[in-house]
Amino acid sequence: MTVSATATVPTAHTSKILQHLGKHWQHNLQVEFTPDHGTVTFPKDARGAD
Repeated sequence: MTVSATATVPTAHTSKILQHLGKHWQHNLQVEFTPDHGTVTFPKDARGAD
């Protein structure tokens, strides 16, 4: 089963925040990001997963 969630968060510095989070999460997770879009894949056995 695949679970997907999407969030839209308007900010004054969206691109900068997106790139910062992408670089932070890519150390431990599969991350794809551009200045306009980001995707983070959390493993199914992550904390809080059933």
